Amino acid sequence: MRVTAIIKQVIGPVLIRWLSSTTFSASKVSVLSTGAILIKAANNGRLKIRLKHIGSSGQVYLGDSTVTVADGYRIEAGTEWIEDRTTGAIYGIASSGTIDVRVIEYE
Repeated sequence: MRVTAIIKQVIGPVLIRWLSSTTFSASKVSVLSTGAILIKAANNGRLKIRLKHIGSSGQVYLGDSTVTVADGYRIEAGTEWIEDRTTGAIYGIASSGTIDVRVIEYE
């Protein structure tokens, strides 16, 4: 097991998570262009999450519940986003129409 830590300053409690996954779940979400859609709810047990834009065109923008195409993190068609630092809820909005996103969450 490899543990890497960079500590600059600690104020208050420290959360340490081991980077080994015991389970994962897969799901499909249809992201619309009419408003932010909840892609994955907050999960304190999440170690990593992968989101893949399955469509052949358009973009999906990620963020919080107020995400828009003007301020979200963009995922292009056919690409994926991998995150191992957030346990918070993830929302998305499509650039146009409806875009299918596949999700794998590791716990």
